[in-house]
Amino acid sequence: MKKKVIIVDFDDTLFFTERCTSAGSKEVVGRAMSKAAIRKLEPGIKGRVYDLSSSKYSHLSRPNRKLIRILSRSKDSDIVVLTARTERSRRPTVALLKKHKVPFDRAIFRENRLADTSDEIWKIGKINRFAGRYREIDFYEDKPENIAHFKHGLAHECKSTFILVEADGTHRRVV
Repeated sequence: MKKKVIIVDFDDTLFFTERCTSAGSKEVVGRAMSKAAIRKLEPGIKGRVYDLSSSKYSHLSRPNRKLIRILSRSKDSDIVVLTARTERSRRPTVALLKKHKVPFDRAIFRENRLADTSDEIWKIGKINRFAGRYREIDFYEDKPENIAHFKHGLAHECKSTFILVEADGTHRRVV
């Protein structure tokens, strides 16, 4: 068993997906919307936008090459892509990972029936499973509120590093 796991979020962390969600919202609601505006939609409509964005418009995603290079050099770590995307989007999402040669050992998707669960609550449940099996975890995430939730929600003692990924691909450690 490896001592370290790197857990990487997909949307706007490993891949920049603003163009995908904009195209998805244009098809579903008739106008291109920002991610912040999409988050405020009623759950059923929001789900349709995200499903379309991650399937039909996945080709509009841009890989975060800086992060992919970091992952490629992390030979001694397990790499897990942890995404709040639902299982319905597994095939196009994994295809993107493979197309752009993203190294990963496992990709975890949200169960379809939990599509309306907040991503930070769903993710901390998954993360805690890893915290009990590894001595060290690096988290790459684009949402500061998720990082704050993860920092205070770990159920097991392990060395944890939280890395905030910015829209331009740069990243910084969050203390």
